[in-house]
Amino acid sequence: MLQKHYSQSISEVIHHDPSLEKSIEHWTKNHILQSDKVTERIYRILHNFKADEVRACIVENIPLKFYTLKKGYGNSDKQVCYLVNDLPEKVSTSSQKLFDAICEQLTGELKNEARYATKGGEYRVCILHNDPFQHPLRNKKNYYLDFKLKHLNIEFDGSTWHNKEKDLVRDDYLKTRNYKILRVDYCEFNKHPEETIKKCLSFINENLNHDRRSKP
Repeated sequence: MLQKHYSQSISEVIHHDPSLEKSIEHWTKNHILQSDKVTERIYRILHNFKADEVRACIVENIPLKFYTLKKGYGNSDKQVCYLVNDLPEKVSTSSQKLFDAICEQLTGELKNEARYATKGGEYRVCILHNDPFQHPLRNKKNYYLDFKLKHLNIEFDGSTWHNKEKDLVRDDYLKTRNYKILRVDYCEFNKHPEETIKKCLSFINENLNHDRRSKP
């Protein structure tokens, strides 16, 4: 019955079957709700939510708010919150192959912490309010990191989506936030994939080992 009325407004559904609202409330009486909307209850039933299930943003890892029946939780099917509405649409498949290969060589917590587009979403570095780093080419709101592991950032430079001048400013800014950056060229990876993967792993291992030695 719910599927039958899914495209109708809630008022129309209630008008046609006043007992339906009571049934919906009964089916979701133990659910953790984020609003007093009957649409949220219907959404949870239609999508087989568990009583204590709350969707989380795949990028920011914060609970998503319910807002409409059609879109449900988060930004449509992407399951991202309003903070990442400007999440980049285009992702290089070659970059994800590289990052997958790197991640396969990582172990334990390092493997879990690695972030990129197809693994937890690209990590977003917010530009600080009144940040002392000022430059006309600096982004106004945030930067997305192609690959992020702790304070390390690996950027995959394709000819299509990268501007060398802006990239230099970006890297200079991220260095003020204590990030260490390695840039990998698209052509370099396509011609010498194994060597490129080793280069990235060396970058990770050398910096992490240096950090361990630096600890008192």
